Amino acid sequence: MERKILLVDDEKNVVRALKRELMDWAISEDITFLSAESGDEALEILEKNHDSIILIISDLRMPIMKGSDLLLKVNELYPEIMSILLTGFSEPREIMKAIKAGIFSYILKPWDAEYLATEIKKAIQVHDLKRENELYQKRVREDLMMAGELQRRLFSVKIHRSEKVQFDVTYKPLSDFFCGGDYYDIISLDKNRYLVLIGDVVGHGVKAAFITAVLKAMIYHEYVMDRKKGHFSPADFLSWLNGRICEDFSHFPDILITFAAGVLDLDKDSFIFSNAGHNPVYILRDGKVLKSGIDGPALGFLEQARYNDMKLSLQRNDRLLLFTDGIIEVSNSRTLEDKVWGKILLDPVEGPEKQETFSRTIIKRVKNVAEINDFSDDVTLISIFLP
Repeated sequence: MERKILLVDDEKNVVRALKRELMDWAISEDITFLSAESGDEALEILEKNHDSIILIISDLRMPIMKGSDLLLKVNELYPEIMSILLTGFSEPREIMKAIKAGIFSYILKPWDAEYLATEIKKAIQVHDLKRENELYQKRVREDLMMAGELQRRLFSVKIHRSEKVQFDVTYKPLSDFFCGGDYYDIISLDKNRYLVLIGDVVGHGVKAAFITAVLKAMIYHEYVMDRKKGHFSPADFLSWLNGRICEDFSHFPDILITFAAGVLDLDKDSFIFSNAGHNPVYILRDGKVLKSGIDGPALGFLEQARYNDMKLSLQRNDRLLLFTDGIIEVSNSRTLEDKVWGKILLDPVEGPEKQETFSRTIIKRVKNVAEINDFSDDVTLISIFLP
């Protein structure tokens, strides 16, 4: 990639002196010089060459546009370009403006040739480091975006349409990571029975997402597939999953996974639920919020941990909600109060909200009530409605 330094001074002899003193070094570094006699001319050159200009060295006192104003404009338009200010005058106000523009160095005329060369070399080193860091961050971001897309496809839930039940799921990993540690699945066991799973791997990003991918591959093929037709106990399933996690992740003691599993039986109007350190199930019924919790240790702590099943009787027009704690822990220091959470869940769906799924509506309401632009953790909300 071509690399250029832009010299800006209304005195041509100053520009010639700079080129003469720096020419040998510039040739060895494969750097070329551009020059301008005013701020306006410099901006025209930058518009055409900003992709290749790595450093601008500008005089302070110039007609029409001062060097400090030029560098403020350059920092606004092309913040990746480094800048050095040259001046023969001490003007504190203008120098402060240049400092706000993020100048790398401030050098008095007449300059010391060795010092000037050293400052230029350091400025270019900083530019190159910033560029390498930007490229690295770009690669990391692209990798995270790909991981997020793969996770989204992996967790894509396909549910057979039924007049007896309506499912909707909203999953929002942290925006900086694109992927996360929330786990969810809805598996059809037979025509009127569904296994509903939700979990939360502590942590964010690729590590947590990788663990959820391992869980996804493990759960169906090793356990659920052979037990779809017969009796299915969520408690027995969690006991098995806990044993596998204790065995497979024993070398990673920092891994903590909360998990919940439930079997929705539409023929029996029931939801059999078991919990491994996760949030309780909420039922919205006749304008009330019913919270049904059952205790159980999080996965991976005790190899011999045992779990219990709880049976919930359901009615028509019930709505079951399962969620990860990211939706109620709206910041690192704030959790929604039960009263506030209940109001968010029970307020009638009106106006533009009718165009959204129920789970998306709740997530938007939480953000509005908490006055946040984004959550501080991954968020998953599963809504199950029995019409």
